[in-house]
Amino acid sequence: MAGHLVNTMVLAIALAGSVPLAELIIWCIYSCSIALFLLYRHVKNRGRTPRSFQRAAEKAMIYSFFLALPWSSLVVLHLGALSHDQELIMVALAVGMAATGTILLSAVPPAALVYMSAILIPSALKCLVLDQKGYLLLGILALSCWGFLAALIAKVTRDIRERERAEQAIAEHNMQRALAEKAALVGSFAYDTDTERMEISPGYAAIHGFPEGTAEIMRNEWMVHLHPEDAEPLRVLRSQAFSEHRREYNIDYRIVRSGGEVRWIDSRSFIGYDDDGHARRVIGVNIDITERKLAEEHRKLLNARLSAQWTRLQHANAFKSEMLGTVAHNLKNPLGVILGRTEMLAEMVGAAASGDAIKAQIGHIRSAAHRVTEIIDTLISDAMADAHDITIRREPVDLVALLRDLVDANQPLAARKDQTITLTAPAAIDSLCDSDRIREAIDNLLSNAIKYSQIGGRIEVGVDRRGESAVIRVSDEGPGLSPEDTARLFGRFQRLSAKPTGGETSTGLGLSIVKRIVDLHGGTVTAETTGPSGTTFMIAIPST
Repeated sequence: MAGHLVNTMVLAIALAGSVPLAELIIWCIYSCSIALFLLYRHVKNRGRTPRSFQRAAEKAMIYSFFLALPWSSLVVLHLGALSHDQELIMVALAVGMAATGTILLSAVPPAALVYMSAILIPSALKCLVLDQKGYLLLGILALSCWGFLAALIAKVTRDIRERERAEQAIAEHNMQRALAEKAALVGSFAYDTDTERMEISPGYAAIHGFPEGTAEIMRNEWMVHLHPEDAEPLRVLRSQAFSEHRREYNIDYRIVRSGGEVRWIDSRSFIGYDDDGHARRVIGVNIDITERKLAEEHRKLLNARLSAQWTRLQHANAFKSEMLGTVAHNLKNPLGVILGRTEMLAEMVGAAASGDAIKAQIGHIRSAAHRVTEIIDTLISDAMADAHDITIRREPVDLVALLRDLVDANQPLAARKDQTITLTAPAAIDSLCDSDRIREAIDNLLSNAIKYSQIGGRIEVGVDRRGESAVIRVSDEGPGLSPEDTARLFGRFQRLSAKPTGGETSTGLGLSIVKRIVDLHGGTVTAETTGPSGTTFMIAIPST
């Protein structure tokens, strides 16, 4: 626009005295006004993105026509009526404006074509109408210039279209990569060690919980999200890799996203060094492996439980062998009596013995049979009491540390059902008890809480001291206990009315084992429904 205004002033000065003053003033006012109007529109809309590029291109074509009109109108009206020098200046400025405008408007080829056509074609036609050799050559030159500029505009148009197709392909590729990264929980990053400004991919931003569209962050912004226990090992590993000029280093670490969610990351970094051997740039890939870690923890928990069950099965098998030996020994004598008396009874019948003698033998047989029945009843009773025979070894135990271990061990199972487990406890509470047995009892309660709580529910675990006892609480958000459930709560093989919320199975033995363990510790176990839903189990055991 500045060139348009300057050239307007130059041409006005050159034509002063040869063109009527009023006409020249009107021409100057129009030429300057249209230029200033377009300059105002440009400043006003700077930084704005048009809602429709097609509509913006159409407006540019209209503005280009009106911007070219002062030059073509002056040539059409006064070419042939001015001095040689004045016409030379006018034609040179017109052609120069056409060429300059074509270049400046090349980003919008249709507007560039309209602009240079509105100047050159009327000027060429005017030259041809004058029908003089000099003007005829000038007209042909104008048309030749128009053809050259039109070819240039056509090439620019093709280049723009090719660039747009390439940009669209790149944009689609980047979008596909971003979608793939988010789906696969994979992200890439790169940063210079001098500035530590990180360039991150959409997948990286999604994994770490950064706002969508984040493409750059400072490395210290990322370090804020590192798990406190993993920050120092990562710093040491990176420093060692730099000092030893390694080409790459790998590490698994945790991040804490907004809201407290912990995610596991498998990070693989590659290091670039300068000629002096200094680490200059680090690029790498991060993979979210949280699900894999949860599966590993779950597998460890299952292995531990299977090991415990195997131990119990071995004890049960040993008890079975002992019981069979006891049965064989205890039944041998009464069965021998029955066998001998029946033989004697057969001899008496053959010898036609008296009825009293026969009745006496029958009495002996009946007594032996009663003895067998008593032995069997006793064995059944002992088996019911001792099938889960439990002995305890008392030792000092920190119940808070024990609960913390149990909560951590059960977190993967709760996470699979979007449940949260919270522990409320003082720094430490000591108790003289059997650590393994109390762990087994609380683990049963915690496992039941996970099993029967709703998806996304909360499970609360706590411990405090009440007088001479330590009281452990496990609260869930399950369906609660019915009166019928309460009546048979701690019986063996009792399945209650509640159903597992994740398709788990139940043997009906867990609560009976809990009560057996607590009873052996001289404690109590109770349960109560805490509201419209949810149950709280409380174990109270002596501290000494």
